[in-house]
Amino acid sequence: MVYRALAAVGIVAILEPRGMDRGDGRRPDGITVFLFRRGKMLKWDATCVNTFCTIHINDCALAAGAAARAAEHR
Repeated sequence: MVYRALAAVGIVAILEPRGMDRGDGRRPDGITVFLFRRGKMLKWDATCVNTFCTIHINDCALAAGAAARAAEHR
């Protein structure tokens, strides 16, 4: 809807930048609009772990950052 509204007033918009598809069905969290290096965009992916989740609550009670370390290991 937003894309159509912008196009109607002559503003160029992109639905999804090229390069978002990694080929494995997963997508990064973000991508730079401008080229970063060697004609390629910079992509980033972040993982946020719920420290109050039942599978992490005991480990997090014993050591700070236990949920993050477990997610990094996975």
